[in-house]
Amino acid sequence: MTTFVGEVETVTTLDCGRGVRCSTNIRKGTTLLREGCIACVLCEDVRGSYCDHCLLPGYDKLMRCSGCKFARYCNRKCQKNAWVEHKEECKGLQRVAPNVPTDTVRLLARIMWRSKRLTKPAIDKDDKNFPLTIEQLQGDVDKMVEQRRAHIGAVFFVLEKFLGGNLLGYTAAEILRLFVVVEINGFHLFDHELKNIGYALYQRASMVNHHCEPNCLVVFDGPILEVRSLQDLKEGMRNTVCPKSLNFTLLHYIVNQSFDDQILKCVACPVEDCYGLLKKNDPAEDAKCASCGSTRSSSDALWENALAAENSAEGLLESANNFRKNGDILFIKLQSIMSGILQVVCPVCPPNISRRLRN
Repeated sequence: MTTFVGEVETVTTLDCGRGVRCSTNIRKGTTLLREGCIACVLCEDVRGSYCDHCLLPGYDKLMRCSGCKFARYCNRKCQKNAWVEHKEECKGLQRVAPNVPTDTVRLLARIMWRSKRLTKPAIDKDDKNFPLTIEQLQGDVDKMVEQRRAHIGAVFFVLEKFLGGNLLGYTAAEILRLFVVVEINGFHLFDHELKNIGYALYQRASMVNHHCEPNCLVVFDGPILEVRSLQDLKEGMRNTVCPKSLNFTLLHYIVNQSFDDQILKCVACPVEDCYGLLKKNDPAEDAKCASCGSTRSSSDALWENALAAENSAEGLLESANNFRKNGDILFIKLQSIMSGILQVVCPVCPPNISRRLRN
């Protein structure tokens, strides 16, 4: 299920690669894309609280699958509709019980089972130039760091056990690339309270670029993803969203941490390719980076920028909390505020946060 409301099209440039841009002027709040996922899985740590099919909260009212005793559904209708996706997974879960495969393994398996069930489209792209197959999504294996290559070995071992030794015609190289596709293009799923509840892969939404200062936002209605414009967009502008590795996990961290927290009193070392921290223990002393050894004067504008970001973010957080306390569920408002937090915090926050944003 894919519906385009805003006028958008794909574009490829040398500096940013593939992406999505406006083909006409678009007003703030427009839904540019509404799309169902290729496959999704519920996170293990929220299991028992959400339906495995519609991903809506059910808590103690969920029905358990009689076969695997693992999947849970809010009613018979959801269980029936989920059976096409769950049939093979149910066998796999019984096969490896009492062990439970990781979320990544389960998502990979669901994608592989889906690819086996469905025939490939006769054309490569739709009428808006979006790719129609998983093979067309970005998945550059050569750019993977060796650490991730080692991790895929463990994933491959568990996946093979989960599938019962039947890799469905996939070669090891194809599974490796599929793993990279999921790592690069996967989305964390969030409920109405911005709690991370799952992981999913989307075909067209994966084409939208990531940026620290996004002009669009991603919201979820269960497994359905929507891309909405955060501001008025002009014809030819690229559509960008928050980095998928960040989503709102970082924002929850910022919301729940005091700005007196030691790590938030540090700033990222501005030296290129340095991942160190700068911290002033004494306002009169220069700060020295423990990684590269560079120093910054106590009068450097960097500290004023950090303080301004802190004050601005605190104001935005107060606005966000007011929306939540008042029960306001207009996500365009709340997430616009969260986007504003990113814009002021990203340039000065510590490397373990800001480097992830920039990448």
